[in-house]
Amino acid sequence: MSKHRFPIMTAILVMLLVVACAGPPRIALPPDDTNGDFAADCAAVFPQGNWQFAHAIQAHLPDGSRQTMIGITRISAAAQAFECAMLTLEGMVLFQARYDGTAIEVKKAVPPMDQPGFAQGLIDDIALLFFPPAAPPAQSGLLKDGARICRYPLGDGIQDVVVQPDGRWEIRRYGADGRPRRTVLPDGSEARHPQGFPSRLELRAHGAKGYRLNMSLMEAVPLDSRSTQ
Repeated sequence: MSKHRFPIMTAILVMLLVVACAGPPRIALPPDDTNGDFAADCAAVFPQGNWQFAHAIQAHLPDGSRQTMIGITRISAAAQAFECAMLTLEGMVLFQARYDGTAIEVKKAVPPMDQPGFAQGLIDDIALLFFPPAAPPAQSGLLKDGARICRYPLGDGIQDVVVQPDGRWEIRRYGADGRPRRTVLPDGSEARHPQGFPSRLELRAHGAKGYRLNMSLMEAVPLDSRSTQ
């Protein structure tokens, strides 16, 4: 056995720990001649107006199991309010709720979706997908790779919206300790729904009870303002 084996293994483990604990990236101030409004670029990641979305969702759960569902979401971007429902492929409603921007009203919850904290977690994930944070960015600038970034303050951490020069984007949410909590990524193929929304998204929750949602957009329908009241 090589006497260098253990030092090498130790170095690899240290590197892995550093990567796993990496916090938010450093933001560089943009050059004076940089064109465009960074805040507007970041806000454009999120839907504007009132919409109904239908997604096929494959959930990869903490226990290693998988579940396939249909998610229906009707949003009002201006009010940051929505109605949502989770259904089986056969059409049975597993969960249904309404969020008015302040309070959650659960209309139906079938086990295990009736467990404490499930509704709040689902509401938080939907808001992450469809709405920018309420407060304006505290910082904006560039990353080392040239991507534009907006950093929003949250009550329990921060949220980064990153927009690459080619238009690809990513949402990253960090806790107060700097560790990643959620990431949202469109599919790398850049496939787009006819309405302009990403055809596929991945939402990943990090941590010991982490999970992954792979979402395929089935339908995006614009609604009038009365449809989301």
